[in-house]
Amino acid sequence: MRIDWTLDAENDLIGISDYIQNKINSVRANKLIDKIINKAELLEKFPQMGSIENNLAVERFKVRYLIEDKYKILYRINASQGIVEILAVFDTRQDPSKMLSKEE
Repeated sequence: MRIDWTLDAENDLIGISDYIQNKINSVRANKLIDKIINKAELLEKFPQMGSIENNLAVERFKVRYLIEDKYKILYRINASQGIVEILAVFDTRQDPSKMLSKEE
C-alpha cells in the first residue's frame, strides 16, 4: 500500500508543529511530527491495524485511526487503488465533533 497525505492532514501537521514550537521548542515539535509520520508509515504494511472510528464510518470507506501521543491519525483504505489516505491528524483534547469538519 502507498500512503497519501491529504492537504488537510499535511496542514494539521504544520499546525501541530507550529503550536509545539511556540509553546515548547522546535526540537520537541520535530520529534513529535517524526513520531506521527513514523506511526502512519506502519500502514504501508499493516493498513488495517487501526481501529474503526465508528463516528465517521461511511458506507464505501470506513475511517480508521491510530493514536500517537495525544493525536489521532485518521485514515481510510482504498484497497482497489492500493492507497492508505491520511485524512487528518486530530488532537484528542479537542471537541471530537471537529475531527473531519473540513471534509464535510
